[in-house]
Amino acid sequence: MKTKLTKYITEIIAVALLFGIGIQTIRIEQHKANHAGLEAEYARYKETQARAVLELNAAHQKEIEQIGRDGDEKLNQAQAMLDRAADDLNGLRSENARLRTARNSTAASQCKAEYERIGVLTGLLDECAAKYTAMAGVAQRSRVSGLTCEGAYKVVGK
Repeated sequence: MKTKLTKYITEIIAVALLFGIGIQTIRIEQHKANHAGLEAEYARYKETQARAVLELNAAHQKEIEQIGRDGDEKLNQAQAMLDRAADDLNGLRSENARLRTARNSTAASQCKAEYERIGVLTGLLDECAAKYTAMAGVAQRSRVSGLTCEGAYKVVGK
């Protein structure tokens, strides 16, 4: 009887162990399935994030290209303004040359006071033309640089 009892106890223990092993196996399989699901979810997350980064980079690239186009347009406008300033300068130079001619003419030399006024005016026109040209160039370069920098800062700040 003792041997039969021992045999039953041994069988019960074996069944319990097998049952425990079965439960552990089920838990392991559940963890594996859960882990696989988490890995798949993480892969989807990474793919979504990569796509978002690509879209963001594309948007920033478009904005940078637009800033470049705007900068080119501003440079063209600045060049047009400088061309107009050069035309104005040429007009001033023509006027200056006309005044010099008048100053050097015999009629102008007859009146010393008028001669001196024309000389002063000629000198002032020369100085104004030179300063106007220099200031226009500096102002336009500064304006274009500022606008380009502002546009780039807006893109980077997003």
